Amino acid sequence: MASSSLWQRFQRHFIYYRDLDFSLDISRLKFPADFFEKMQPKIGKAFAAMRELEAGAIANPTEKRMVGYYWLRSPALAPTPELRTEIEQTINRVKKFAADIHAGKAATDSSPGATLICGSLLARERLALPAYLFLKPLFSRTRVLMCPIYGR
Repeated sequence: MASSSLWQRFQRHFIYYRDLDFSLDISRLKFPADFFEKMQPKIGKAFAAMRELEAGAIANPTEKRMVGYYWLRSPALAPTPELRTEIEQTINRVKKFAADIHAGKAATDSSPGATLICGSLLARERLALPAYLFLKPLFSRTRVLMCPIYGR
């Protein structure tokens, strides 16, 4: 391909999002000129499905679960007031829990199972910082296994 053609293709297929400070150059990927036109129905369907998920549609019908990890960053996006409240309360509990760890007030677990977990993690030499293992999900009462792990 001639350099002038490459330049024109670059100008057509280079994208820069100033707000995100993100750029993408697909000008050297091989795809036919009508690729985006042919993909439009599938792209439209994908965006519609994503809007449904963001609005709280069930993503896993077997388990009747929604997908909303991004709600954790912005609870206002949660599809129901109950979810928003639960997320906000959980974030507050996590922050308090972290403060309790730093203040030396966190409950620890020294059961045989916890000791076994510590022992198996100690075998991983590449871990160099103390690790804190959460033994129960954050949406219930949280206990922490304080297991300092120091590698070489």
